[in-house]
Amino acid sequence: MKRLSALDALFLYMETPETPMHVASLTIFKPETPGGDLFARFRAHTAARLDLLPSYRRRLESTPLGLDHPVWVVDDKLDLDYHLRHAALPKPGGMAELRALVAQLHAIPLDRTRPLWEYTFIEGLEDGAFAVYVKVHHSAMDGVAGMATSTLRTSTKTCRDGSFRRTRNPPTRSNSPPARSATSSGRAGERSRRCPRSRRL
Repeated sequence: MKRLSALDALFLYMETPETPMHVASLTIFKPETPGGDLFARFRAHTAARLDLLPSYRRRLESTPLGLDHPVWVVDDKLDLDYHLRHAALPKPGGMAELRALVAQLHAIPLDRTRPLWEYTFIEGLEDGAFAVYVKVHHSAMDGVAGMATSTLRTSTKTCRDGSFRRTRNPPTRSNSPPARSATSSGRAGERSRRCPRSRRL
């Protein structure tokens, strides 16, 4: 058991249904060889790395009568079918459709009875691409830690024989008001990069 700090607990106390206190990122990938069950491969890839992300197995537990900040306890019944979600964009699968879906997902607060994170695998993007939207509560992970976690999640993807290449984050328009899908770590993958020469997904 580990008690939340006053700062981390503050993000819980400040949260309302209209003002969720999570951080998120959205990254777009392009398979070099499309086909196969991409979501199943993504699920297996993520599940294999959970031991490297201990915060993903923790859930909140309140103290009696609320006399102190909540504590983190290990969730022995982590339900990956709940935390790893699957969605598809309507045609044509462009940035407008992607932004609309992510805005909907980002507006929903995380369930405090479960570990405070969700991944949504989004298929149906144009040119055969897919996206991964990651949502984590700010009490569990700040933006800097989230970017480090993103590197851990994606650093072993390669680009041949059905594996994936990260392409870009969705562009933003400077003359538009910020959408609810804008996040503190959303710019982490704006630049394209070459795939590392490591294990396949």
